[in-house]
Amino acid sequence: MGEIVLELPLPPSTNRRYVHRRDGGVTLTDEARAYDVIVYAALGPRRPQVPRGVPVTVSVELVVDHWFRRDLDNVLKQLLDSLSRCCGFDDAYVVRIDARKRVERGNEGVTVRMSWRTDEHADPRDDARLRWR
Repeated sequence: MGEIVLELPLPPSTNRRYVHRRDGGVTLTDEARAYDVIVYAALGPRRPQVPRGVPVTVSVELVVDHWFRRDLDNVLKQLLDSLSRCCGFDDAYVVRIDARKRVERGNEGVTVRMSWRTDEHADPRDDARLRWR
């Protein structure tokens, strides 16, 4: 079983993750890309590579300065996407999320605990579906 615990700053809101391109497509904002760099740096040399098809569990504690500062669900998307890009897993295999938000005046941040069990695997038929990705 693998596990990491990270103390991170607040991620950008899901509402500010994408920008429209001139060709009609969308791309990540500079702010969202910068958060990936922050997560990568926080992982440092212990950055795990989570094997494909392994169930992942995430526990998040969001600390905000004011109740209206940030929506918990908007924080989760950016956080999970950054973790999956930095650790090499598909966030479709996140099987459990425990999330909590609390107010602490003068303090903001996110504590993330991510664990995975290499002795458990998703449906073996997923291997064939994953190959085309």
